[in-house]
Amino acid sequence: MFEIPASERVHRNQRGEVFVRYGDQNRRLDADAEREFVLERGERQFDRTVVTDATLGDLDDGQLNAFVQTMVFDDSPLALLRARHLILPQEGKDQVT
Repeated sequence: MFEIPASERVHRNQRGEVFVRYGDQNRRLDADAEREFVLERGERQFDRTVVTDATLGDLDDGQLNAFVQTMVFDDSPLALLRARHLILPQEGKDQVT
């Protein structure tokens, strides 16, 4: 037997199944219940996870400019990245997600 501590993440077993503890029972969630559970928990989206070793200097200028041109946005590329939550302020500086 093992114990999984409470966290913001939804944990899956090796078969990709999600279980929830109800009273003294573990119940496996079907696909619809799993989606609802994830939404209720407010699990972070993958694209809003900060990449700790990445910097703004790691972004390819050509790719960034191509991305900016596909968007209807009248501000700087950095403002667009902030608006799309692709960079987030943390510890007083912008962090890449």
